[in-house]
This record gives sequence, structure tokens and C-alpha cells, in this order.
Amino acid sequence: MKASIVVGSGLAGCMVARCITETGAPVILIDEATSPGGLLGSASGPRGLPVDYGTHYVLDTGPRALVDYMLEVMDPANWITFTGNLPEASYFRGVMDHDSGCLDAKLLVEQKLWQGIKETFERVERRPVENDTLERTLSNSLGPTIAEEIYAPVMHKLFAKRLSDLGPSAMKTIVPMRIRMFDGELSRALKKIPRLDKVLAYEKRWDHPTDIVKYYPRGGGVGRWANDFLDKLRDMGAEVRLGDSVASFDLEGNRIVRCGLKSGESIDVDRVYWTVSPAVLAKSLSVALPSDLPPPSFRDLFLVHFAYRGHPATEAHYVYNFEPDALPYRITLYSNITNTVGSDGIVHGTAECLIDPAEDDPEPESVMTTLIEMGLFAEPFEILETTTHRRRRAMVVPDLFLHERAGRMSDAIHGRCDNCSLIGTAREPMFGQHAILDDVAKVLGLSV
Repeated sequence: MKASIVVGSGLAGCMVARCITETGAPVILIDEATSPGGLLGSASGPRGLPVDYGTHYVLDTGPRALVDYMLEVMDPANWITFTGNLPEASYFRGVMDHDSGCLDAKLLVEQKLWQGIKETFERVERRPVENDTLERTLSNSLGPTIAEEIYAPVMHKLFAKRLSDLGPSAMKTIVPMRIRMFDGELSRALKKIPRLDKVLAYEKRWDHPTDIVKYYPRGGGVGRWANDFLDKLRDMGAEVRLGDSVASFDLEGNRIVRCGLKSGESIDVDRVYWTVSPAVLAKSLSVALPSDLPPPSFRDLFLVHFAYRGHPATEAHYVYNFEPDALPYRITLYSNITNTVGSDGIVHGTAECLIDPAEDDPEPESVMTTLIEMGLFAEPFEILETTTHRRRRAMVVPDLFLHERAGRMSDAIHGRCDNCSLIGTAREPMFGQHAILDDVAKVLGLSV
């Protein structure tokens, strides 16, 4: 019997498999990883404590039918519900701000701050223009002072690129899109101006609470969702193959008829839904990469998981580190998320770093030194254990050709194969749960 093949056990793959299984059609979900979830996965960290691949929650946002599928495997007794804005903090120019995760222009020297404010207000009345680089995007909305003094060093830290070499979508990746320039009441008043609302942040995160509900498991890390979801798929009759991957496809005309796995199994194919990097798929289908565009570059995600005895010096779930010379860019404190400190006062967390694929692994001690200098740990404390994990080519650099490259790759694959669909980040760059679920609904023809 022919089956629909879903490649990838992240959010997109899980949702596609669930929708097809609902129709009663045979589904086989395949992922080369031995644990599911993609970025919604978890692992065992220091002292056997659960750790994630950074800061991730299950969100109640997106097409209602798909969100309901997500929530149906979550026992309320085992999940913590968060409403309003999550506690986040930021570290920039030697200052820990416990009230916001956004960059703060007020930390500039006074002359630069007022120049940046002047340039920002000058742009309020200008006609919006199309921007083809991040440099022009920032200069046309905030002015060159804020762009060069604040965003240029931060983006170089993340992607090792100048603003002129990054596309506008780079602002949707990691760095919060709005910046603080004014204190509370004035910032709230200025954000009533539509053009300023797009670039200015509230002074405090609670000044404008979000209505999106967030969920995190009481124990086991966010990867619990993926594990429970795959159990649901199995109960519905889907097959799940973790630790295996696609080795080849057999085509008749423009249709895939068989799929060969690295394990040696051959599967008769009805349709293929591809939710991971399309490079392997393109190679299997003999689809050439665009030769007139520069090849994509990537950043590795280097994670330092840590456990210490003591207490956090912040209530934040996660802290952005915007210091250009500091390696970690975000630190997650799981003990704050679950509001529990382990036995013997043990706290654990994860520091995320983006590094060049050619670089050696950083020393975890140097990362921990940065966290201590940030003041994350209340005195007294004792570092007990660190472990590390490296995800190769975890993030594509959002350069000037990111969307064109992805679009042409997608068109070439779909032109070669009539019964193969790219979904989510496999099809084009997109950021966040809502965008991915919207794409699943679009490709599957679901009503939103």
C-alpha cells in the first residue's frame, strides 16, 4: 500500500502527519534524529536534568484546528500555563535590565542618543520605501546612528556580517524588532503613532501584555510535547521512524513512486511532505542549486548546559546578551520557568552561542565566566557541572539572497516532482510557530 512520507519530526512535520492521519490515509514520519521535535526537542543535561535547545514554548497561536491538535496531547496537570508577557531580561553595555528583553538606546552616550532620537523622528513623516538590505531598513526607519551604534555590532556578533550584507528579514530571527528610547509614559504615548509603533518598544514588558497563551511542561523539558504527540500519531495508526533517513527516490516521469531509506527499506510512495533542509531532497531529485547566486552560509548553535547550587539573581525565564564581544546571545533559566529549584538548591539552564562552522568548540568555562560577569547567579553559588551540545548548520545566515535562493530551490523541486511538497522552513525562511502553522494550513489546503 502506498503511504504519504513526512520527513522531519519538528512542529511542521508533526502537524502534517496529524492532518493526514486524520483522513485515514497511511502515513510514515521519518527523522534521522533519534529524539523528536527539532527545536522543540529536549535532552538530558547536567545532573540528568532536562534541557532544551534554547528558549522554546508551545504557543496558543495559529490556525485554530492545528493549535487544537497541538493542545490535545497536553494534560493540563502536567503543563504550566503563562498569560501575558513572559519574564525576560537583557544585558547590554554592562547593564542588566530585568524589565525588558529589548535593546535600550538610552545606554548610548547622551550626544549619540539625542542624534538617534532626532533621526528617528525625522523619518516619521517620510514615505515608506522598499529596502533590500538590513542597513537600509534600519537607516530608513531609525536613522544611521541607531543602526551603526547599536544594531551593527549586535548583528555582527550573531551572523559575522555587516548590515549591508544582511537582508531585511534578519530582524525577524533573534533580536527583538523594536528598541527602547524613552521612559514609560512617553514611550506609551509615542507608540500611538503607527510609524513609531513599528520601531519603538515599551519601556517595561508589562506595559502592553500579549494575549497569546504559552505552555511549558512541569517536568521533562519542552520535548515532552513532541514525544507525547508522536505517541498520539502511533495510536492513530501512523508509523514513526526515528534514527532513519531518506537515501534515494525512484521517479516515474515527474512522480516519486518509491522511497529508499538508509536502513535499506523501500516504501511505495503516494506523496512526500518535506519539512527539513531541502538540500538532501534536491540532491536525490538531481535538482541543481542556483549557480548564479552565492551559496548559503550557516552558523552552528553551540549550547552550554549548566547546573549550579544557589539561586538565580533574576526572575527572567530568559536573558538576551547583546554585548558584541560576549559569546552567548541568550540564556534560558529552566528553574525560573517551572518556578522550582531542584533538590539541594540546584538551578539549571542553557547558554546559546552562534559560531562559525569552522571554529573549534568554545571552552564552556569562558561561557560560564560571561554569565557570572552578567550577574545571573546570586551569591553564594557553586557551579556543579556543565555539558555541551553542538548543532551543525543550525541557522542559515539571513543574507541578501536568502529568500531568492529558497524560492528558486522550491520552484525547481516542485517543477521536478508533482507529488512532493515543501513545507515550513523547507520552502522558505519563516520565523515562529504561527508562521509555520499558517504554512502547513496553506499547503494542505486547510481553512484558517
